[in-house]
Amino acid sequence: MRAHTGGSIPVMMLTGRTSRADEAIAYQAGADDYVRKPCDPDELLVRVEALLGAGQMRRHA
Repeated sequence: MRAHTGGSIPVMMLTGRTSRADEAIAYQAGADDYVRKPCDPDELLVRVEALLGAGQMRRHA
């Protein structure tokens, strides 16, 4: 995943898969966050904003 984004675009997995193994695979593949559906829209918004803020910090470093 990270190779396809050049490392500068945050990657969030939004999925219906619920196993811890799937989550581990996503993180090993380069995901920055993993959210299971169904999820609270307010929590999703906060997590997206956090990822976008982290991406801004990476670009300026």
